[in-house]
Order: sequence, then C-alpha cells, then structure tokens
Amino acid sequence: VDQVTVFVLDANVDATGGGTVCLGTPLEASAAGALTYEWFPNEVATPSTGDTTMLNPPQSMWVYVTGVDENNCFDTDSVYMNILPL
Repeated sequence: VDQVTVFVLDANVDATGGGTVCLGTPLEASAAGALTYEWFPNEVATPSTGDTTMLNPPQSMWVYVTGVDENNCFDTDSVYMNILPL
C-alpha cells in the first residue's frame, strides 16, 4: 500500500498594539508567532522590521505586519491606529 503523509506548515502571526492617539504621538505595536517581521506601510513604523515597533501614521489607518517563520511560511496581521486631530 502506498501512503503519503502531508504536513501543513503555517505561520501564525499575532499583532498587538494600536489604538487611539493624538496626531504626532507614537504608539508601540508588537508581533509574535514568526522569526522575522516587516511592518507596512513601513514609513509609519520605526523600525519597519522586527517584532516591536513604534507607529506614528499621519492619519487613521490599518498598519500591517507580515511575519516569516523557520519554514519560510508567512502570515499577516494588522492593528488599527485611530489618529485624533490636534
């Protein structure tokens, strides 16, 4: 009997942080579940790579993080930044 075993490899990135702040006030966000991370749009994240970043967008928006695990599988999660005008 021929038999094939299939293993499903799947990254599972979980982003936390975000929230409501006044314009110009950075807020920390972090991600877990992978080995490397990149935040998008990367111009609002300092640094734009790594599991922890400071977000400072010019307007309310979703910020995304993509993580890649040891099997080169990737997953994306997001946090929402609500920006209040000054």
